[in-house]
Amino acid sequence: MSANFWILGVNFKTTAVSSRERWSLEGPARAAFLEQLKKEGLLSESVFVATCNRVELYGVSSENGFDENRILDLWGISEKPGYVYKGREALQHLFRVVTSLDAMVIGEPQVLGQVKEAYTQSVQDGTIGVCLHQTFQQAFAVAKRVREKTGIGKHPVSVASIAIRLAEELFSSFKNLRVLVVGKGEMGGEIALLLKKKGVSEVVTANRSVLWKNYLEKVDIAIFATSSHDILLKAGEVKSLLSERQERPLFLMDLCSPRNVDPALGQKKAVFLYNIDDLERLAETNRQARSEEAQKAEEMISLLVEEAFQTLRPSQVEEMIASLHVKWEEIRKLELEKTFSRHPSLPQEQREAMDVMTRAMVKKMLKDPIVSLKALQEEQENPSGILHFLRRLFALESA
Repeated sequence: MSANFWILGVNFKTTAVSSRERWSLEGPARAAFLEQLKKEGLLSESVFVATCNRVELYGVSSENGFDENRILDLWGISEKPGYVYKGREALQHLFRVVTSLDAMVIGEPQVLGQVKEAYTQSVQDGTIGVCLHQTFQQAFAVAKRVREKTGIGKHPVSVASIAIRLAEELFSSFKNLRVLVVGKGEMGGEIALLLKKKGVSEVVTANRSVLWKNYLEKVDIAIFATSSHDILLKAGEVKSLLSERQERPLFLMDLCSPRNVDPALGQKKAVFLYNIDDLERLAETNRQARSEEAQKAEEMISLLVEEAFQTLRPSQVEEMIASLHVKWEEIRKLELEKTFSRHPSLPQEQREAMDVMTRAMVKKMLKDPIVSLKALQEEQENPSGILHFLRRLFALESA
């Protein structure tokens, strides 16, 4: 593991969103920034991660090549970063990011996908080399291991997700359920979206007008998430409704404060009423469980950082494989640029199709050589001679 692995960035804990957005770069601006860092010898390898909660630059420098002020100048930033990490601290930060321990919502899976997308983009841009390739692959493996060994992602903590969690405990399957959501605000919208993702066959959303009562006879669950301070469903109003349902269970979730559902309904036969206090107790239990799992994950990461720092040293074969990827990607991009410059009227759709096609070609052409190189690593204890010949054959000495 290179001691010259750096991370420089800002996140939701260090910088307000009004300032974070100034750090974000997209498309050509991001690619040009990373290319200039490489050209000036500031970072030989780099990955740029930008999400709604963080903007971070990951890079590998020469011993004296890391110049924070020059990097910020090229970035177009006049303020100091929220943090700068190097070596072990940088590796630990990366592990905490991909495992979502450094996320706004601990345990969320989205951040891992976002980092993977950033890594893939850097591979395509040609700014990934041996060190970052090894480092990020190790980080992805750590994220998988932590999720498998801990329950960090198993305990939702928002009111909406807790409501869905409760429904999952009440019903073995969502497939044939019909659900009414009363309230079209942020919480009501989130609940409806989560229900649809879970496969509920029918989700009806309504505002707090009287029309929603027409659906009560048909649904299995009614969830109230309005801003009303009034009782919207009174015990006396459902007598005929319950008769028409023929004692088919009706599950009511009142997520409002003040309550929208008459508490007396909970005493009715075949009616099961849950309010915000019931969910809060479940949410607190889950927050405590997640905290415990987060501590387990932190302890795992501390051990894995030390292990990775000692073992993340690329072998000669791994260096060869990474160099082949970089070399062929550079050739692919150069030839595409030549083609596009000779045919400036080529439609964007065709340009994108050619880009996808050439990526697939390179991947397939490298497949067999990579398989053979990995076999060579297993078969020979010291393949230096063969690898030296291959480096000369493929002109990789300067790759």
